[in-house]
Amino acid sequence: MKQINSKPLHEGLAVIVSRIHRASSIFMAQKMADYAVGPGQHAFLLAMRDYPGMHQEDISRMLRIDKAYVTRALSQLEQRGLVQRTVDQRDKRAMCCRLTEPGQAAADEAALALESWQSKLEAALGDSSEHIHQALLNACITLEEAP
Repeated sequence: MKQINSKPLHEGLAVIVSRIHRASSIFMAQKMADYAVGPGQHAFLLAMRDYPGMHQEDISRMLRIDKAYVTRALSQLEQRGLVQRTVDQRDKRAMCCRLTEPGQAAADEAALALESWQSKLEAALGDSSEHIHQALLNACITLEEAP
């Protein structure tokens, strides 16, 4: 049997970003446990909080998430009583998404949790360099738009 090398994995940018994402997911899961909101679902709540009645397709576009995944996630949030979806009266093909009262509370909690996570990141990076790091990471996001 081949012995496993005990040296840490190569700490390239992709590995570091993956580890930060994993830490963020764990942090948010702990903060949102009372609402049974799964990983990444807080983004749906925040989108609907900021744009009440927005279409399901707009959520998909805004968050850059596959429509089928958005449909499944919203169904789960609806089953938990956090979201209400209704047919748009002007466009019968579209679904309008709104937060219920418990959904609003969950979205408010998610916003507080994200602020707390942001503070942790800023503390780790140092205040003076925060805008530089954010600009660099935003530049990396444009890679998803590249052909």
